[in-house]
Amino acid sequence: MKLQDLNILMGRNLRKLRLERSLTQDQLADRLRVSSNLVTKWEAGRKGIGKKLLVKLCKALNVKPSLFYVDEKTTYITSTRERDIVCMLREAEKMGVVETIEQFCTFIVGQARKKERAVNKGRATYAESSCAKRRGSATLSESPA
Repeated sequence: MKLQDLNILMGRNLRKLRLERSLTQDQLADRLRVSSNLVTKWEAGRKGIGKKLLVKLCKALNVKPSLFYVDEKTTYITSTRERDIVCMLREAEKMGVVETIEQFCTFIVGQARKKERAVNKGRATYAESSCAKRRGSATLSESPA
């Protein structure tokens, strides 16, 4: 990897991490006591991030330095939610219930995919059609004879 490619990668990750924390470039620059112009150059990959500033960035964003070197091909936990889920799975593993959680997740994702496919095809989902049937039958039974 060339140095310029590394600068671009780090800049892309910096921008992603900054936005995840709902910070503007100016706010991050203030935390680091640097110019917002420098933050702009980092994010664009036009300037490298030195070791000392990388340490300050990690403290300001509450991340580990390795997050700046992750590319889109690397599976890496970046969000707080992902970290929390991994912690829960580790706890579940200690308790011996990971298989149950995996089965539940597989089921829920499968249901969400079915619903999405049905919506994309313009059809009502199973839950929607069964609700409509119940409403229709209730309406028929409530109508005067």
